[in-house]
Amino acid sequence: MMNWFASMKPVVQAIESILACRNPGEHTIRLLSTTFYLRGDVPISIGQAVGHAMAAHLVEDVKFSVMTGTYDIVDMVEDDLVTSARNFMLFFDACPSAFGGLTALDLENLRFGESDIANVLITCKRLKRLRLYNCDSGDCSTLPVEHSHLSELSIVHCSLERVMLN
Repeated sequence: MMNWFASMKPVVQAIESILACRNPGEHTIRLLSTTFYLRGDVPISIGQAVGHAMAAHLVEDVKFSVMTGTYDIVDMVEDDLVTSARNFMLFFDACPSAFGGLTALDLENLRFGESDIANVLITCKRLKRLRLYNCDSGDCSTLPVEHSHLSELSIVHCSLERVMLN
């Protein structure tokens, strides 16, 4: 059986190739949407390719849907959520230019550190849509949401005591 990471290498190469072969300034990219699992170096490779594309081309909307591959939230343990959130933050820290241009972000199954969501919102300056599925910052956590462009916030199966919108 082929290793999952090895099987994703051609996908990452295809994304990089498609984005690299466009002539800068020739046409605006209307929507650049990627959905991927938070495993190995694949997200970082995709994030860097998207960041390079945004630096070279006009891109109207950019969406990341970041999945963990775990769908049965009843069986998830706290360590899984924490580990997934750490992996997401490594990806986030490695790709600031991609996240700086995002207009939509879908996240699932993450237990963030106290300031992680605030850092994401600060970095994602163009963010219009944020979807959190089974995300929190621990027991009875508060989610402070302050963002000038955010017009759609979707919170599903999140253990939050309250959400503060500013």
